[in-house]
Amino acid sequence: MSAYFNKATGFLKSKSDSLVSNNSYLGKTIKAVIAIIVVMFLVYLVKKIAKGYNDYKSSHVMLLNGTKDATKRMVILQDPTKENSKTIIRSKNEEGGLEFSYIFWMYIDDMSYRYGKWKHVMHKGNEEGHPLRAPGVWIHPKDNKLRIFMNTYSKINEYVDVDNIPVRKWFNVAICIKQKIMDIYINGNVVTSKKLSNLPKQNYGDLFINSFQGFSGQLSNMQYYDYYISYSQIRSSMNFGPSMMPLKDMQQQMPPYLTPNWWTNN
Repeated sequence: MSAYFNKATGFLKSKSDSLVSNNSYLGKTIKAVIAIIVVMFLVYLVKKIAKGYNDYKSSHVMLLNGTKDATKRMVILQDPTKENSKTIIRSKNEEGGLEFSYIFWMYIDDMSYRYGKWKHVMHKGNEEGHPLRAPGVWIHPKDNKLRIFMNTYSKINEYVDVDNIPVRKWFNVAICIKQKIMDIYINGNVVTSKKLSNLPKQNYGDLFINSFQGFSGQLSNMQYYDYYISYSQIRSSMNFGPSMMPLKDMQQQMPPYLTPNWWTNN
């Protein structure tokens, strides 16, 4: 009887040890699988964040980070292999289709400067300023008006005029494109909206700023987005205002009127 009991006890103990061993192995396996899943998820998350950051960087380009003398020419190269280039990524086709935006600050000091001639603000295209202008911005020869050009697939020379732009006061300009619609904002307000004959025809040309002796005044904080910016982004630019710092690569004295409250309505 005692021998039988000892055998039974030994059998149960061996089974118990085997079960514990199996449970321990199973537990370690489950933990290993969970650890692999967690690592894979973290890798995916890091890649997703990195992609989002890279997408944001490419969709938003600070073309002018500072304020420049608008009589001095500047070229922003588009060839990414060249030093100091700032490549403007062509429109990111959102749900609504082709979209992009430019936003910047202007200060016109003297309308008599180069009176009777078109005064260049900026254009993206070829060095001559024609025919490639997508977009192109000029000040009228005699009046305080902006003319904003946009090449399309149907016409080379489509444009819209913006009347009564401020003189001797900072103002904010936003050019926003969605498909065939070109909206122009001045100081956060839509002042004109033009229906183009066809989709804008973007180009790979350089960005030319204040060519042909430009205009008398200042240009500041020019940005590009590969989508139609929201009203809150325009308001953010309005709240931030023009830069009080000159561009690093341009030696110039900042004008006395560049004070933080100059562009407000106060």
